Amino acid sequence: MTSLIAVPSRILAEVTELLQYGLTKNYDQSAAALANLQKQSEGYQDLPAVPLSADLLQQLHGTLLVLCITAGSDFAPGEKVVRFARNADQLLDYVSDRPAGP
Repeated sequence: MTSLIAVPSRILAEVTELLQYGLTKNYDQSAAALANLQKQSEGYQDLPAVPLSADLLQQLHGTLLVLCITAGSDFAPGEKVVRFARNADQLLDYVSDRPAGP
């Protein structure tokens, strides 16, 4: 069985917003990541944390980094890096902080 990692809902709210930005740019990876996030978080929207798989967190991380690179002038340079890269790094931190084991 895949172990799940609790991720604060406040982080996922911003990640969802950034992935929706990717949809406006017709970025297929953003659509796939958002669909996977919605599927795994179904039923947990009102909780302070959502249990997600490490694979999904890594998918979200990579997608946010690509969006950061491709966002261009839609965001101020500092805002772009802060929003996309910070959220990507926070997601990866949850995977890194997970205890080893099944």
